[in-house]
Amino acid sequence: MQIIVATGRVGKDAELRTLPNSDTKVSNFSLAVESSRKGNDGKPDTTWFSVAIFGKLASAVSQYITKGKMLMVSGEVSARAWESNGKKGVDLRINADKVKLLGGGSGESKPKPADDDWLNGDDEPF
Repeated sequence: MQIIVATGRVGKDAELRTLPNSDTKVSNFSLAVESSRKGNDGKPDTTWFSVAIFGKLASAVSQYITKGKMLMVSGEVSARAWESNGKKGVDLRINADKVKLLGGGSGESKPKPADDDWLNGDDEPF
């Protein structure tokens, strides 16, 4: 198992849904993580991750994960190579079991959890 801790900005609002034939909730969103290295254009390199959060944690934090918010996630990372129309790439996915809301972004109208410690599936963010 490979564990990663990544800090970045949310690329799209989290989508909360229920898995088919189950009561399990899952929240999906993208996370942009900037590198300290600069690309050829002089801008920081950005790595995009697809993030999934399951269970009680998904239900608890999904409403706070909005485009532009800064957050930190920890969980198991996996990579899947793909090829389409002659292009090759790799999808990077994090199955997060911990989330830390760091603020920022445009969705500040929603109240955020009172404590910015790591949240996991046993925590209530209120």
